[in-house]
Amino acid sequence: MVNTTGGTIADALEEAFWDDFEEECGVKVERFDMTSRTFAQLTQFAEAESAPFDLGNTYSPEEFTLGVQAGIFHELPDDFWDAYEGQMVEGSYSDYGAWGYAVVYLMLTNTDEFPDGLSSWADFFDADDYPGPRGIQDVARTSVVMALLGSGYTPDTLYPMSWDKVDEAFATLEKLKPAIRTFTTQSDQPVQGVGSGDFVAAWASTGRGLGGIKDGLPIAINWTAGGDSLSYDWYILKNAEHPRAAEALLHYMQDAQRQAKFFELFGYSAGNKDIVKYLDDEQAAQIEQIMTMFTATSEQRQWWVDNADELQKRWDAWKATGGFGG
Repeated sequence: MVNTTGGTIADALEEAFWDDFEEECGVKVERFDMTSRTFAQLTQFAEAESAPFDLGNTYSPEEFTLGVQAGIFHELPDDFWDAYEGQMVEGSYSDYGAWGYAVVYLMLTNTDEFPDGLSSWADFFDADDYPGPRGIQDVARTSVVMALLGSGYTPDTLYPMSWDKVDEAFATLEKLKPAIRTFTTQSDQPVQGVGSGDFVAAWASTGRGLGGIKDGLPIAINWTAGGDSLSYDWYILKNAEHPRAAEALLHYMQDAQRQAKFFELFGYSAGNKDIVKYLDDEQAAQIEQIMTMFTATSEQRQWWVDNADELQKRWDAWKATGGFGG
């Protein structure tokens, strides 16, 4: 049993990995789809006498770290990663799991409104010289990162994170308030909103943005301005009913050729660097861009885990002040 958020991403996982795994290994993969769930629920699942699923993916970038710290994940065998030695991106795997997909949020612009796009995040946050309504993701962490890039930080100077930097980010967000039309909450909202002209610029995951371009929407992704890089990880839950089968599936999903198929289907990469051998030149270049954005170490990313609750309170308070337009 595998826990996912369901929808088209789970369909792509089936096509890229699970169908072949069933055929080659003779093990049935059943989906346990939940569109949303909290970390508290995940902890309850792990502490139950029998967990409701075996293999799962995290629903937030911080969840994997929290789960390891809470001791709710099954530890992998000592030799689990031997077959993939030298192939995996540093930091993409551990004794408790591996990247399911590396998600990078980048700037998305409407090409009818901005045929040449916007060159930087400073342009995105400058609605005077580059007018038009913006869409902002209703996620505190990513909004802070984008605002810092708009304030002049570069991807390699974002970290270490601090509350002083958060102050700068909110000051930049405050200036954009009159142009903010929408706080997006669904993955496809930025793509559809920019594509329809409801707002002229937003940020979106590479997977969703590439999908919109394939569908012929008038949108462009800025691959050079930087963005927010997140990983959503696979883990095996403590007290899983079928831990050996879950280990076999997790191992199977690290294969570079299968990860390349998933990238072609959904636009998200994972942790095997050899994926580029199975993609065309344009796709391989996209993978290289995505991987270079994972500049923060796990220790630096711990800041988001430690300060998530306080940051969320500040984000909610800022949104409640009003003054948004667009």
